[in-house]
Amino acid sequence: MVTCSQYDYIELACLFHLPVKLTLKNGLTYSGTAMDTLRNEHQQECIVLKNEQSEHLIETNALLMMEALSSHPHFTLIKFD
Repeated sequence: MVTCSQYDYIELACLFHLPVKLTLKNGLTYSGTAMDTLRNEHQQECIVLKNEQSEHLIETNALLMMEALSSHPHFTLIKFD
């Protein structure tokens, strides 16, 4: 489960539309621009990640790490519990 302080970093990434790399607990990785947070059809909290090919809706509970791909003063790498 994502803590409140960890969720703040997700919101910062979306607010500034930062390019990020998301690593999921199952080992998959996604890179793109953090766009927004919303709930999916199962009411699970998600991050919207957009890249050249498509837009991905990724459950925040599936996140293992989020890495900023540009220099940003608020974070470089966040590890989720």
